[in-house]
Amino acid sequence: MPNHTRLEEDLGANASNAQIQSIYDDLFTDQHHIDCLLARPLPPEVFRTAGALRDAVTSSMRILANVVIDNRSAHDG
Repeated sequence: MPNHTRLEEDLGANASNAQIQSIYDDLFTDQHHIDCLLARPLPPEVFRTAGALRDAVTSSMRILANVVIDNRSAHDG
């Protein structure tokens, strides 16, 4: 049994793959906006904060992708 985060467990139990894909798409858009912000000259503290936010969004996207993979595996096997 793979290790799951609380988010993976909650989403896996309560969300369809379509709902998860919708959240993923929103995060992808957010990530693009953060990248545009990071391309600008920013004070160091704003740059660090935006970078941390991007890391959190990327991590959330990985979690969502894992939930979809786990859901597909559960239905296939």
